[in-house]
Amino acid sequence: MKAVTVFLVSISILFSNTVRAEGPVWKISKGDSHLYLAGTLHLLTRQDYPLPSGFDRAYQEAGTLVFETDLRSFSEPSFQQQMMQRMQLPEGKTLSDVLGSETLQSLQAHLDSRQLPYASVARFKISFLVLTLSMLEMRRLGFDQQGVDQFYLEQAHRENKNLGFLETPEQQLAYLLSLGEGQKEAWVKYTLEELQELPTILTSLQEAWRQADLDALDDQGLRPMKEDYPELYQTLMVDRNQLWLPQLRQMLDTPQVELVLVGALHLVGEVGLLAELSDLGYQVEKI
Repeated sequence: MKAVTVFLVSISILFSNTVRAEGPVWKISKGDSHLYLAGTLHLLTRQDYPLPSGFDRAYQEAGTLVFETDLRSFSEPSFQQQMMQRMQLPEGKTLSDVLGSETLQSLQAHLDSRQLPYASVARFKISFLVLTLSMLEMRRLGFDQQGVDQFYLEQAHRENKNLGFLETPEQQLAYLLSLGEGQKEAWVKYTLEELQELPTILTSLQEAWRQADLDALDDQGLRPMKEDYPELYQTLMVDRNQLWLPQLRQMLDTPQVELVLVGALHLVGEVGLLAELSDLGYQVEKI
């Protein structure tokens, strides 16, 4: 479940009364060319604004903003219809056909505690069920504000800045659908258990994010995903980073300045974008 939480808030500060940190923003350069690479959280609280100052510094200099995907597509009726179709079990199947009786009882107990009818999730695929439960719990805890990426996507659109995207909405949907594949029963069981620890998990991740503490993000987010869900780690982190690296290198071959916003966990670890770019000879500088 921690892997899902991290994916949501990184696939999001209680510390707003402290001095505003620069935040998780890095300048990547080689010769006369540079871009800014920033780690985001996809859900925030009201107290998270204003954002760490490094984001705005990079935004003001950048002529182009690059996001993981075009989030506006997710609100289009045609895409929402496609998403709902792909997120549901085959006709005639429900979660009672997928989950064991013990896990199903635990799920029912959680839904009852949140006054949610079982019928509202009965036909969800496991990936969508876990995401829905996590999102609803996060919103209950006050994470009901747009994240960093959505905030700057809307601002860039208003100010007519150029926009770029690292992957299509269809690709991102496929990644969401891959959550928990091969470990469906355990995935739901772990999610229900760790929803109880969600406030503590979120607080730790928020602090690490705002302070740009890569080691803490690795310890609290990336390492548990790698150890508990290695296939998910490979699909969501390693493979996507390798697909994004050529695009970042292409940007660094031009004089234009980009601000690239990706989930914070994509920056950390030995296969994170910062380490990979450094190994390729680019200068990586925290701003």
